[in-house]
Amino acid sequence: MFVATLIAAGKLTDEVVREAIDRLDATGHDVGAPHWLDVGDAADIVFEGSLVSARAELALMDHGSLDTIVQPQGDRTKKLIIADMDSTMITVECIDELADEAGVGARVAEITKAAMNGELDFEAALRERVGLLKGLPVAVIDRVIRDRITLIMEIEDRAGEGRPLEMIGIVRARNDKSGRNGSKFSFLTVSDPTGERDVTVYSEALNQYGDLLRPGKAVAMTVSVKQNGEETRLIMERAIELESARLSKPSGQLVVRLSSGANPSELAGVVRRLEGLSDPDRGSILLEMPLEDGRLVTVKLPQIYTISLKAQRALKEIPGVERVIPRRAA
Repeated sequence: MFVATLIAAGKLTDEVVREAIDRLDATGHDVGAPHWLDVGDAADIVFEGSLVSARAELALMDHGSLDTIVQPQGDRTKKLIIADMDSTMITVECIDELADEAGVGARVAEITKAAMNGELDFEAALRERVGLLKGLPVAVIDRVIRDRITLIMEIEDRAGEGRPLEMIGIVRARNDKSGRNGSKFSFLTVSDPTGERDVTVYSEALNQYGDLLRPGKAVAMTVSVKQNGEETRLIMERAIELESARLSKPSGQLVVRLSSGANPSELAGVVRRLEGLSDPDRGSILLEMPLEDGRLVTVKLPQIYTISLKAQRALKEIPGVERVIPRRAA
């Protein structure tokens, strides 16, 4: 007995599973009923026949992000999982964050680019980048963990508070659906270093923020919490696109410290206007958002903006902005 596992996060449909069954059946395999491991993400198909033939046939399926694993059914219990850490288990590249703290972010980025272009081998690039961190205090590692690695809020603990929650994470998967009345809605999987959460986006929010909610995008979102017995559902209300703070020092920065009641849509509107203003005093904007345990999440917005006194006054007027702190590059 063999099993074919189909994996397509957020994109695995009944039609794709049916195509796999039909392909196996048409090539002489005795196929059983499919078993969903996680609806929309992964399914098993148990069959008898040829392992080699099944692998070759299912490899012909052309569905972009679809992965197929064909193996003997046997004992599939996994005793060890091996995975990359940076940009996999966590959403940032730690060496970039440490380099930014050390003031050598731009140089580290250049070395990384050279290695990616094949101009340096991996070992040489790693040694050169780590060498640039010589003398950096160990305490900086704790600061990077505290300030730059974002965490999903303790949603289950806070679900009973009866107020919207602020989340920061990466959109990992998106599954668009149509209701019986023709309205569109979507299911998102949003992750950060601590795990994943499913978020529902209804038609009004999907129409307004749909372009931001593509897989791979870093977003900050406001979600309402709905509880039905032991089930906790998250409904997205607002979203803005973000990019983790990293790399080179700009000419200056504005650090905007937010309270938990900050309005992301109002903030996004002001920031968009700041991006378009013509002003020689320009730099980056960093958002500081408090977690329940007192730590701050620091996130760098992706563009360069005017950071003049006019910009600072505009940001201070946004509800939920506690402080605007100008910083100048050394």
